[in-house]
Parts: sequence; C-alpha cells; structure tokens
Amino acid sequence: MRKGLFSACKVVMYTQCQSMQELVRNINQEKVVHIMHYKSEWQQIRFSVDEKGEFRLPDWFISEFT
Repeated sequence: MRKGLFSACKVVMYTQCQSMQELVRNINQEKVVHIMHYKSEWQQIRFSVDEKGEFRLPDWFISEFT
C-alpha cells in the first residue's frame, strides 16, 4: 500500500501539485485528486482513508503505477 501511495504522490506532484503538502491538502479537502493517466487522459482517483488513517488507492491504479 505504501508503495502505491508513493507512486500516486509522485504522479500527482509532477502533473498537478507543487508539493507534497499541496497533495495531502487536496486529498484531505476533496478526497479526489486528478492524476495524469499514462494514456495522457485526466482521470479522477478517489482516495479513501482506512481505520488507521492511511490512504487507500484503487487496485487498478496501484497495478499500473507500481
């Protein structure tokens, strides 16, 4: 899970967010972050937070970016 989160952060940082703080703020406020897909299309990835307070990513996203 952490590997998937790191990859997602990296992708979002390079395509939209200027910093990790901005990324986290966006996730916390909206729970939705736009991520540049490898096919150069914008997609919305919904982040959910588990009982431990950790971000969870869709399985298909983790498989594509890790």
